[in-house]
Amino acid sequence: MKAQKRIFKAAGSVFALILAASLAGCSAMAGSSEAKTEEKEALTPSFSTTAVTSSSDKSGVMLQGFNWASATESTSTTWYQTMLGQADSIKSAFAYVWFPPPSVAASDQGYLPTQLNNLNSKYGTEAQLKSVISAIAPAKAIADIVINHRCGSTDWGDFTNPKWNDDFYSICSDDEGFSGSATMKASSERGAADTGDGYSAGRDLDHTNTEVQNGIISWMNNVLKGAGFVGWRYDFVKGYSGYYVGKYDAATSAAFSVGEYWPSDGFNSSNWSNQMMNWINSTESGGYKSRVFDFVLKGNLNNAFGYKDNLNCWNMSLLADSNNMFRKAPAYAVTFIDNHDTGSTQNLWSIDPGDLAPAYAFILTHPGYPCVAWQHYFTGSNAQYKGSMSVSGTSNTLRQHIDKLISIRKTAGVCYDSAISVLQATTTLYVAQITGTSANLIVAIGGDSYTPASGYTKLYSGTNFAVWSNASSSSGSSGSSGSSSSSGSSSSGSSTTTTASTYKLTSSLSTSYGSAVFFTGTFNEANSWSTAVRGTYNSSTSKWECTVTVSGSSFEWKCLTGNYSLGATASTSSGLTWESGSNKTQADATLVSSGSSSSSSTTTSGSSSSSSGSSTTTSGSSSGSSTTTTTTTTTTVTLSATYNVGSGKAIYFTGTFTEGSSWTKAVRGTWTTGNVWTAKVTVPSSGTFEWKVLKGSYSLGTKVSTSSGLTWASGSNNNYPATVKVTPSF
Repeated sequence: MKAQKRIFKAAGSVFALILAASLAGCSAMAGSSEAKTEEKEALTPSFSTTAVTSSSDKSGVMLQGFNWASATESTSTTWYQTMLGQADSIKSAFAYVWFPPPSVAASDQGYLPTQLNNLNSKYGTEAQLKSVISAIAPAKAIADIVINHRCGSTDWGDFTNPKWNDDFYSICSDDEGFSGSATMKASSERGAADTGDGYSAGRDLDHTNTEVQNGIISWMNNVLKGAGFVGWRYDFVKGYSGYYVGKYDAATSAAFSVGEYWPSDGFNSSNWSNQMMNWINSTESGGYKSRVFDFVLKGNLNNAFGYKDNLNCWNMSLLADSNNMFRKAPAYAVTFIDNHDTGSTQNLWSIDPGDLAPAYAFILTHPGYPCVAWQHYFTGSNAQYKGSMSVSGTSNTLRQHIDKLISIRKTAGVCYDSAISVLQATTTLYVAQITGTSANLIVAIGGDSYTPASGYTKLYSGTNFAVWSNASSSSGSSGSSGSSSSSGSSSSGSSTTTTASTYKLTSSLSTSYGSAVFFTGTFNEANSWSTAVRGTYNSSTSKWECTVTVSGSSFEWKCLTGNYSLGATASTSSGLTWESGSNKTQADATLVSSGSSSSSSTTTSGSSSSSSGSSTTTSGSSSGSSTTTTTTTTTTVTLSATYNVGSGKAIYFTGTFTEGSSWTKAVRGTWTTGNVWTAKVTVPSSGTFEWKVLKGSYSLGTKVSTSSGLTWASGSNNNYPATVKVTPSF
């Protein structure tokens, strides 16, 4: 296989030819600054560390809302107007939309920013930007943050809007401007040394300078969040310490954060993975642990399917590489096929377009947070647009293909941190099982045929991909919203219920950093020694623990050790190491609850009726017995609060309704036009309840403790059924 070419990444991939035409405000003219002694900040977190938010739709997908040519693609409309025309399509499929750099810049694409506070860019006006962000709701907007560098307005380093007093103290002392600009060279003002890689096209900002930090935070909080952005995509994060990304995320209560860390050296999955993992950990030291784009997977996808410089690659085993970030740190990986740099009109490192379909079948069914390229979903005026391309082996276009896979992902409940077990990985075939919250998927990528175990139904397939699900459609029916009723009578019958026993397994096996103890055996979850369940480490006992179910009277079990990133469940053939010694039995486990069997007979006659939200499950019986029907009745109520809580905040509901858990839990509402927040809650058995609203950060999650720093609305509690809509004050 031909090795990948050595690629050097510039911020936003503003490469030499483009830079030469856009440096008017980045190099050349005269200016002046005043000297000042600056205060440096110690590198200690000022915010409590938080993991990447889980409040977003865990089965969601992101759209990159532009490509490299978007700013100048049309002479009759702006890009924001193009996005506005696709708002309905966007919000029906995507949870987040990554917007292009929003500020005025010396380059059309926005990656050489000048006036950060001016949002009238080559992509459109500030008013148009706000209109798009509003129109795509409930999808949320992510801004492309370019803060490694800035360009001056008339000379290399004279910053405007905001100025940041004493500009040259804002610039790293080893920046090229201090040798290339006569004005900067003559000044004694200097910032500290760069905390990352240098970038010659713009002035490298000194992020150790508190004035720079406060200026960036103010811009993000007041200008960008004011426009409607809730999270950030950080450009060229190799250019400064990841500590500052964590600091800026914490200071802006980011709902979503992802950094572009594209290593400059030749592709090596292990080396790249280590670099990116180190960067993720460095953000945590600043107060917030950010995601990263999975460039390791991007390299492996290219070498699996073929790419610009070698279209003849075909090696499906690379999809199982443990260095892929979505395997190593699934909650912190944003997966993608191509973006504005690797593909689009730059076409620097693009995947073989003939294999876009199986590549998307892979990322949209697997852990990590998938990102779809605009040019792969929509149609346009040049060859980069593939949305209308036919997908081989199906009747779908690429856009329909992506929609189909997003639907499968959401229906199965595949999350960015779902467990995954690799069942097969050869040069010609990759097969994995992904554990969703509603169903398990088996996904095959490659040219070889594959037949999954019984119980799986094929959902979708085409050339070089297939997806199966174990979701059952024959285990009863679910009543729709409204009421359901039945009349007549059923004869008496009997049923037998068997409850499995529950055991806790423990192990004192020692593990290295990043490893875990897994449990397998003949208990139910282990599927006859074929599946291993990852244990949970108990720091108080220094043991790994796992709770399992056993249907029979006895069972055997044993432990294995392996990489934590293999998932909550893994195939026992996934490179795990078995512990020595004989198998253990139930005598070596702790009984948590004992199973039981019971028989009952039921006679149902007359009629039954259920209110809104009812569900009815009917199970058949074997010959000699009649049918048993069980009806469960619940009622849901929609509570409403109208309040402009501001960007990045949300209204929460709590009370004595079921989900409120006696005022201890708060349910985040759903925003609709007019600043109306709603939440569906369950009426308790009493038929009445009290409730009240709170406000707080959107990133707290969909259900949080009422003691999590939320602010209570003023006034008395509300009473249901008398009150279901309020206009609160705080």
